Amino acid sequence: MWKLQTCVSSPGPESPLMRDIRLAVFDFDNTLWENVGAHDRAFMGLVCDLSASSGISQMDIINGMQSVFAEHATMFQYPCAIPCHPALKAAHPGEDLVQRYALEVEVFEKLLQSFVKPYDGIFLLLEGLRARGVRLACYSDASASRVFRQMEELGIGHLFDLVCAADEEDAPFCPDEPVRYVSLEGTCSFARRMAVNTEHGPKSHLEILQAILAEMKVRPDQAVMVGDHPIRDVAMARKCGVVGIYAAWGRKILERLEVLDKVHPYFMRMCAEAKTLSKVDAEFVAEYPESILDFLFGDAS
Repeated sequence: MWKLQTCVSSPGPESPLMRDIRLAVFDFDNTLWENVGAHDRAFMGLVCDLSASSGISQMDIINGMQSVFAEHATMFQYPCAIPCHPALKAAHPGEDLVQRYALEVEVFEKLLQSFVKPYDGIFLLLEGLRARGVRLACYSDASASRVFRQMEELGIGHLFDLVCAADEEDAPFCPDEPVRYVSLEGTCSFARRMAVNTEHGPKSHLEILQAILAEMKVRPDQAVMVGDHPIRDVAMARKCGVVGIYAAWGRKILERLEVLDKVHPYFMRMCAEAKTLSKVDAEFVAEYPESILDFLFGDAS
């Protein structure tokens, strides 16, 4: 079990309980739903199916995946690794592996889809905030189309007033051009804006969080940000004067991953960083979503 020391600001005149909170900004993946856990379980299913269909051991499938991702570290569409897999290529020389394993990929996608669910307590938190007059925004570096699609699948999109996500196009970054919003009216029932012109996606840029505050017409001291990343979510928020709330529930899955931490450099690094994390400097560390209502308003009812 990993130990996490939390550094929480002491209650006082500036405590959120004494503030007029009007906006809650949420990260998306691993804050509103368990992205890493869903992909880990579905990917393990793909490993098992590929092993059963090919006659190659699961360990060799895993080792081959590791070699592919070591070379293609930005590949997160995991079935895309199949045509590059050394053991599968050796077992089926000259064959179209995409076609050969199309059924296994289809099963993977359906399995992954079945895992797209909000965290327990998320509905209670979001609805509880709205019932208290707090508006909601989502700030994510995932692609806008995926965020919008999955928000509808999760059944939470209608609760949000603004969504800030990554541009779909690989447009060139221009350092002389300020970060700006483009309208997404008509994209789906709840989409409002999307941030554009960012060098590495929209996280974590202070100017974008500040733009969200301006868009929603709230001051920094009237907002909170909830996210599972100590730096890109919590520290960024605090630099803006926004209350930073650490969604500790979003990191618990890292202790029990089955396969992603063994094959993909990104998750290897994420797990290594989590093990060495000694403290999170946040106004509040939330072990579960409903506890945020208690922190902000004194009760979770």
